[in-house]
Amino acid sequence: MAQTRIVIVGAGVAGLTTALLLTREERYQITVAAKHMPGDYDIEYASPWAGANYSPISGAGTEAAERDKNTWPELENLAKHSPESDYAIYNRTKDVNTSTGRYLGQRLMAEPWYKDIVPNFRQLSGEQLGSEYDNGHAFTTVCINTAIYLPWLASQCLLKGVVFKRANLNHISDAANIHHSGKKADVIVNCTGLSARKLGGVEDQNMMPIRGQTVLVRNEAHVMCLSSGTDDGEEEVCYLMQRAAGGGTLLGGSYQRGNWDSQLDPSLAIRIMKRAVDLCPALTGGKGIEHLDIIRQGVGLRPHRQGGTRIETEKIDGVWTVHNYGHGGFGYQSSYGCSKEVVKLVDEAAMDRVERMRIKDLAESPRLNPLWEFTNHAFAHSTQRYPELGFEGKRFEKPSDFVEEMGPECVTFILYAPGSLKADQATNIIATAGCKPWDGAFKLDERVERMREERKAREKAEANGDEVGNDTFYTKEHEDQLVQQIEKLGPMTHSDEEDDVPRWEVMTVCVHPKWQKQGLANLLLEMVVGEVSSQVKAVGKGPNFKLMVRLLKEINEKYWLGKGFKPVGEKFFEPGLFGSPTGFHILDMSRDHCID
Repeated sequence: MAQTRIVIVGAGVAGLTTALLLTREERYQITVAAKHMPGDYDIEYASPWAGANYSPISGAGTEAAERDKNTWPELENLAKHSPESDYAIYNRTKDVNTSTGRYLGQRLMAEPWYKDIVPNFRQLSGEQLGSEYDNGHAFTTVCINTAIYLPWLASQCLLKGVVFKRANLNHISDAANIHHSGKKADVIVNCTGLSARKLGGVEDQNMMPIRGQTVLVRNEAHVMCLSSGTDDGEEEVCYLMQRAAGGGTLLGGSYQRGNWDSQLDPSLAIRIMKRAVDLCPALTGGKGIEHLDIIRQGVGLRPHRQGGTRIETEKIDGVWTVHNYGHGGFGYQSSYGCSKEVVKLVDEAAMDRVERMRIKDLAESPRLNPLWEFTNHAFAHSTQRYPELGFEGKRFEKPSDFVEEMGPECVTFILYAPGSLKADQATNIIATAGCKPWDGAFKLDERVERMREERKAREKAEANGDEVGNDTFYTKEHEDQLVQQIEKLGPMTHSDEEDDVPRWEVMTVCVHPKWQKQGLANLLLEMVVGEVSSQVKAVGKGPNFKLMVRLLKEINEKYWLGKGFKPVGEKFFEPGLFGSPTGFHILDMSRDHCID
């Protein structure tokens, strides 16, 4: 099975989560290369120092909010067998315009957007707040034990065949040469965090540290809480996060923008502990900070990026590079949302070439013959698995037949194998699919008329002594039977109601046998959905539309049912047609969609 070679640079929560999601597709062969690995503690390695709870700071309606939203279900699922805890946020109006208040964003709002995402969201009463705070809210969330979670992510990747390598790179393009196969990587994923500021080929000067200092203690208060600010300075904050599985309670902290200092500040540590005990006296049973049982103190540099997280693709020294860095203090709570976006970009980059063409343009292109050959090969492979149907020969006798059936307005996507140099060879095509506006139920009368015209042309050629070939899956001797039955069948009727919802037909979804079961059909369908969404928007329709597909029931019904399509119309063709001794069913299916 052909595989695409990927090198992920960075083994923090971003790199490991991206690697794990990429392992869900068998077509990827993944190396994770990093200077620091799970188990290390270093100022350059932010993930082990993180508080790592779920409490979004992203603004409502932003890309960042969507990533946070898409991460919560994954974290909630992982926490099903781990303790969850209430998280209380105490806000002071005077903190809103401080540097820390601006950073905390949504947490300072009485009605943050995530109130509809997290369980048990509620406002705190005046009695719960006390006299110092103006408003507050609480909800159920999770706090990750980073000392367990990062090695767990790595172990899940190892089980899926990911290879880990220590590497200290000077330039991002160097990653292409360290894939464990010994061959050059097809795609690089850059998850280098704050190191993206100085890494050659990236050198992103929008990256800056936000220094955080913490104290990890053995004491447990069985609660997580945050204060919007302190009276000790704009860059200081108070929070407690009890970690799962005996991970202790993390006390913080600070939001010191542009501060690269890796050394502990003892006076700050004392202020952190005093504030924590004041906010949550249960931590020490009402006693002072001398009753805190310290595990260790730490300093971490949040990899903040001015302008927001960078998730995009570019070609560096001839190799596609997908960037995933700049997560600031929300790397864990956005990890799955960000990585899902990265997987889509890798899918596109890994194909090396994805061409989008209209059939009317394809008809005049050198791409036509290879695509026609590839489609015939895919049809033959499909029908050979069902010899009882009796289909033999090509699906389309000549390229013009392919063009005619697809229709001039059909948009087709052609995926070429990674590293392909010649797109005009059928052997380089690995998958294809198309779509066009649905032209209604099976137009049998048009099919009859076309066949009659083809027969007349063939008879005329034979009369002139010209050689006539016909090696499609139906032969001349079956044409009379076909015409008779089509005339008898009449139009196909659909069970779904006629309405104004736009309908588009999915055409010729074909994947090369060697590339099957690697998610390419899903990728093609995503492209089709994106194309149809754009087309529907462009003409002011929507937001709802239907995807339609016409198929041989005996071969493909089960597959399309698995994709969420439902049968809406069916016709049975009797034995003898197209050389089939058993007869067969033509089936129309549909699936509902809504434009985001």
